[in-house]
Amino acid sequence: MWELPKIPQWRPDKKMGETYLVDHGALENGTDYYASLLGIQLRGLHLSEGITRYKFTVETSYINLECSLMEVDAPVYGDFDTAPITSSTDQITSGVLTYISNDLLKKEFTDLPINLNYITRWEYLIGEHIEDIWSPIQCTVGTIWIETEIHCGPSPSARSCYAYQQRRVKGGVSPYGLPRLMTKNPGALKQAVSVWPEASSDAMVNKPSATENYIMGEDRPYAGQGYKNWTDLDIERFPAEISRRFTTAFNTFWDATLNPLGHTNMMSHTLQVDNKAYEDQFNGRPFMNSTTGTMTVTHEVYRASQLWVGILLTTTLFLQILAILGLILEVLIVGPDVLGYASSFTRDNPYVPLQPGGSGLGGPERARALRDLRLQLADVRPDEDIGYLAVRAIPPKADVGAAGRDSTELTNADGVSEETVLKKLESKRLYR
Repeated sequence: MWELPKIPQWRPDKKMGETYLVDHGALENGTDYYASLLGIQLRGLHLSEGITRYKFTVETSYINLECSLMEVDAPVYGDFDTAPITSSTDQITSGVLTYISNDLLKKEFTDLPINLNYITRWEYLIGEHIEDIWSPIQCTVGTIWIETEIHCGPSPSARSCYAYQQRRVKGGVSPYGLPRLMTKNPGALKQAVSVWPEASSDAMVNKPSATENYIMGEDRPYAGQGYKNWTDLDIERFPAEISRRFTTAFNTFWDATLNPLGHTNMMSHTLQVDNKAYEDQFNGRPFMNSTTGTMTVTHEVYRASQLWVGILLTTTLFLQILAILGLILEVLIVGPDVLGYASSFTRDNPYVPLQPGGSGLGGPERARALRDLRLQLADVRPDEDIGYLAVRAIPPKADVGAAGRDSTELTNADGVSEETVLKKLESKRLYR
């Protein structure tokens, strides 16, 4: 219930004092059973950053029932093994009787087993005769103490907790003794045991309770099944399977009576000031024990690869160098950025000597025709107030030396030699 961690029952084939892992697969498929379906309340699981896991040990006890069919020879019980099955319309009455046959007021009962008797009786009308059919079961009552290691996580909630491993230990009472809260008031205990089968609050006329349906192995105990006679197959289920179901059903009822209001919440981090169990008054709060454990918080830690860090630093350094060089070039270059084929600026350009037919050539063809011709941006009108930028051909060194450092001699389309005086570009001069 509420997905609280439940304590599995101790299997009879396991040894005292040895630790065994909990078989959750067997619990899910019904091979193993829990001691109680309510689970145990947990407090003190705190939220924290990261993945949190808890590991701690709790010591609990539960009432163990070893049940078997009673040997009944009295004629009043009838032969329930071979009783005829009749229609439910002929059923006239039914009832369940549960009682403890031992005298709980005696002090020496702690050394002797206590017997809990569970008798189901129903009557059938066969003709004019009423047939009584009885199913008497006798259970030996004892106490089993278990240390269970509980694991919680990865989320710090009681819903994430589960039993990991178990070890049976010797408790404070004898194996046939009962907890103090059960034996303090024998009258109240007998009364509680007597109403246990009907505690599921599903009383139906001439129908077994959900408690009995669960004990008898029904998958849907609230489906309203009718009473049934014991067959050979049912008898073979004693004592192992029926005893385990009796134990689960009784401890679920007993845990609920100890603290009726303590199993209806899911608080896992709030600690109570008062955790004691009161024997003489109603326990409005859950009574709890304390234990120690470990809390492990896992944080995500990222580790850098040396290879990738080296590649990153090298690439970053190279890009920074290129950025610095680009900044230097941007300061030094005074002309505009030119995109596209540089040979396109030579078309119909009076400052670049072209071969015949150059104007009709495309960019790639013109570039191949010009081959090793060197170009530069120059102020072709140095005498005016506003300079004029144009692409011009750089003359060979011999021609430059003859014409002067800042002048060049070009031949126009008519073959007329012209000397163009050029001037270096200045950062403070205006150009167009």
